[in-house]
Amino acid sequence: MPRRALHLVFEWLDLHKDELMENWERMENGETLAKITPLD
Repeated sequence: MPRRALHLVFEWLDLHKDELMENWERMENGETLAKITPLD
C-alpha cells in the first residue's frame, strides 16, 4: 500500500476510534452497525 494511502487510513482510524469501538460492540451483540463517515 502506498505510504500516502496508509497515512490516510491511520488518520481516519484516529478520528473514528470511538465509533469503531461502538460498532465492534454492536457486532458482538448481533446489532446493526452504524455508518461511519469517510475521510474528506
